[in-house]
Amino acid sequence: MTNRISKNLSRWRNVFLTGLLSTFIFFALEQTAMAHDPLILLSEQQQPSQGPLLPDGKISFALYGYLNGPSDQRGFQFALKDGERLNLSLLIPDLKPENLLSQPDLPKLVIERPDGSILDTGSILKIPFEEPFTMTRYIKIFDHSELGTTGLYSVVVSGKTPTRFTVAIGYIEKFGTKVENVPNREAGRIGINEWYRNPPPTSTEINSPLQVEFENDSDQKVWIPITIFVLLAGISTAFKKRKQNS
Repeated sequence: MTNRISKNLSRWRNVFLTGLLSTFIFFALEQTAMAHDPLILLSEQQQPSQGPLLPDGKISFALYGYLNGPSDQRGFQFALKDGERLNLSLLIPDLKPENLLSQPDLPKLVIERPDGSILDTGSILKIPFEEPFTMTRYIKIFDHSELGTTGLYSVVVSGKTPTRFTVAIGYIEKFGTKVENVPNREAGRIGINEWYRNPPPTSTEINSPLQVEFENDSDQKVWIPITIFVLLAGISTAFKKRKQNS
């Protein structure tokens, strides 16, 4: 009787540890996939002063947005200090219609430095880029690095045709950094999935998918079933291995 109880306790301990390990691995992979803190740009954030204000341009952010047509643009700002490195990239999803665009029709990024000088080189790259953990694919069309100067930088993204785009900035991972002018900070992964799954709106569409309001606890609601699924998968695997060993 004592041996049977001991075996049962040992079995359930193994099941619990397996489930816990599976959950830890899942969250670790998700964190790796989200190396840039995500921000969703809204349609009304057309000027840099209307868009997000990043307090430190060294911190990694990814800003996701839509361009609805030739007269549309999105903007944001970030701060740097003398000698700090500026890393900035512009990407589009490797999906239709973006991956079919010719070079002149690709979105472009313009940077205004604190001293008033302008960097405007157009989109001159087409480098495939994959995120294996989220199974999403991108094309890098612009990449720039320079030593910064103290002050506020302004960025504008524009294009000739409806397009999805992503701006990646920074190189220091620090999630949850306070950012001004971001009313939808909780959009997170849900906002990215909406952005990636929905093509850019046509001129006849009124509302963009990114204009959906997200509840503060929407991310947590998504994680509950995922966590339960991972735990159940771990328990099932442990039982199967236990049965095979017996």
